Amino acid sequence: MRLFDVSCPAAISAFQVGHQRADMASISFSPDGRHVISCGEDDRAFVFDLRHTTRPVHCLKHDTSASTIDNYGITRSIWSRSGGRVWTGGSDGLIKEWNIAQSDPFVHAIGPGDGAVGT
Repeated sequence: MRLFDVSCPAAISAFQVGHQRADMASISFSPDGRHVISCGEDDRAFVFDLRHTTRPVHCLKHDTSASTIDNYGITRSIWSRSGGRVWTGGSDGLIKEWNIAQSDPFVHAIGPGDGAVGT
């Protein structure tokens, strides 16, 4: 992933996200600008602290291997206003809540619904 300052043509940061053999489905920045989350077709979402991008803070997971629909992995993320919590949704039909300030960030899951969680 490369981050750019729109007022300057050079990348201000470049780091390896970690999605192996899979595409990124979406990225989003926390409202406080401290974190970025990368959601991928490999059922994983990586949360990075933008001050220290050498390793992700968390690797959040869904399990869409048992899904009866097309597997697009984790397709969506939404941050809380404070930036301390994030919700992810994917092909497994679940919405998962995560508290990124905790070492074990999983809070709970909602669903599954009738289909994949998308945009």
